[in-house]
Amino acid sequence: MTGLILHAKGLTRLPRCCQPPRKCQSWVVHCSCYNFNVPRIQGTDVGLHASFRPSPLRRTWDPVRAATGSVEPELPGEPSRDLGPQQEASRKGPLPVKLLALIGLVLITGVSNRVLYRMALVPLRDHIFFLAQLQNLGYLAVYFTALWWRSRSSSGLVTPAMLRVNKWPLVGVGACEAVAQLLFMVGAAQLPGPLLPLVNQTYLVWSLVFASLILGARYSRAQLLGAALVLAGVCAAAVQPAALAQLLPPPLGAKAAGAAAAGAGAAVGAGAAAAATVELRYVAVCVACFAFPAIANCIKERVFRSFAAAHGRPLDIFVVNSWGSLFQAAFVLLLLPITTALKGIALADLPAHLATSLSVFTGAGTATPSYAVPLLALSYVAMNLVFNISILTLLRSLGSVTTTLVASSLVPLTIAAFTLPLPCLEPAVIGPNFVVGASLLMVGLITYNGGNWRALLAKEAKTQ
Repeated sequence: MTGLILHAKGLTRLPRCCQPPRKCQSWVVHCSCYNFNVPRIQGTDVGLHASFRPSPLRRTWDPVRAATGSVEPELPGEPSRDLGPQQEASRKGPLPVKLLALIGLVLITGVSNRVLYRMALVPLRDHIFFLAQLQNLGYLAVYFTALWWRSRSSSGLVTPAMLRVNKWPLVGVGACEAVAQLLFMVGAAQLPGPLLPLVNQTYLVWSLVFASLILGARYSRAQLLGAALVLAGVCAAAVQPAALAQLLPPPLGAKAAGAAAAGAGAAVGAGAAAAATVELRYVAVCVACFAFPAIANCIKERVFRSFAAAHGRPLDIFVVNSWGSLFQAAFVLLLLPITTALKGIALADLPAHLATSLSVFTGAGTATPSYAVPLLALSYVAMNLVFNISILTLLRSLGSVTTTLVASSLVPLTIAAFTLPLPCLEPAVIGPNFVVGASLLMVGLITYNGGNWRALLAKEAKTQ
């Protein structure tokens, strides 16, 4: 899947039982396969702990405020339905130049992250295991380095009790994210680039479903309507007019097919031919794969809740991220026989397949220049890390509502980026069904987040 995740990318509010009264810690959950990380917000001061007494559990956990981002992964979005403006940074007047630059960095790295992901899949579409492990190794290095530094810090950011947290739930987290990562790479390699940021948003729907089933969360009618519009937008963008014409009665179907053919003939170029054939089975694979990170996030939520209830302080995010990424890398390795079977490769041919993957990574036997393949793959991994760090910094600086608003704007910007002439990719041709689908999706995101955004605007009006 492609990461924040926000491929998001998500923002979620923790229950009151896990929130210190004044100063608290920001939790971030990584979904490497979507290029999404899902920030779990308890406040704005990362690493600053305060003692507190848990209050009765409030079952209003919310999934993705804006699953705009990936996974894997992208940093993956998800907030609580009653998340109000109290978590926004209290400020007056225009944004400082540094914050404006940070917003620009989030937008640039978010779009680049998704574009580089699709470009890297062109030469490596038959070697997704290699790309997945390359991404996982990058996260392992960053997360365990941060965990080691925080555990040795004199301020007690990571305590021995945190390091002794039960690892078995994190094994399930790693398994879910590994399955999601591999399935998304299988499906994304066969889909046009502009469709990927739309498919990513189905993570919101899965999060609503599993948060309700596992955590007992409840949502407003506006949130449910927003999720339905997101799903309708993805369907409208993925299903071609010619395919719909086959479902209509013969007279109407013939007219609709003729109109679809005329519209396709108006678009000239190889990109139009590629855009005209979207295989729904690969769309279904990408949509289904987002169910696994939604389950993983529910497991992480329970880990955070149980630790806070037992120890009276929040669990450090890097403990969960580090061990979750380690188990994810292990399960990607264990799933290698299944991955190769999907490609029609026998188990006995695995060593030769890995040797071929390494050869392709170095640029041998590809139509692209020898330096392009490693450059694209490493650039994607590096850009994904920078995006995750920048979105977390923005979250700490401006709060969840502003962050999700910025993340939501990544969807149209990414679609526009894929229409440009890019290396390894043909310029995408945006058909009328795609415009309708993208419009429905944006309306769904606005509907889902509208309550929180209105509260933020009301607060800003009062402070002026």
